[in-house]
Amino acid sequence: MVLTRFELSFDGNPQGVGMFQGLTDVGMPNHQYSRILDLFEQLPSPYIDMRDEAFDHVDGDTLSFWFTPAGVKRFSGAIRELRRAISDYGWELLKAEIDDQYVDPIYEDAYQMAVPVGQAKNLMPNFKKL
Repeated sequence: MVLTRFELSFDGNPQGVGMFQGLTDVGMPNHQYSRILDLFEQLPSPYIDMRDEAFDHVDGDTLSFWFTPAGVKRFSGAIRELRRAISDYGWELLKAEIDDQYVDPIYEDAYQMAVPVGQAKNLMPNFKKL
């Protein structure tokens, strides 16, 4: 299965952060920021307790979230709206894909997987302008 990640770029420079992690840096007004987040309300927001011994080998700051095909389909309109909104402030969305058979997810649901950043980077995802 193909997993898809969206990251932010400012003025043509990749920022190395996911679209939700960096959204507060875009500079949009709070009401617009809240409206964008509301579009993703049905996306589960898991609490991952990194103190659990199952995660002894994982640093919580090094997880990256990737959409499953169902997540891309379900949230395609919201992703387009986010892309449009950030473009008003000089930001762009970048997109990369990896194959899930090469990662060991820490968390997964129908719409997303959280994988260790190191595993994802080892697959050398090629982020391209959306």
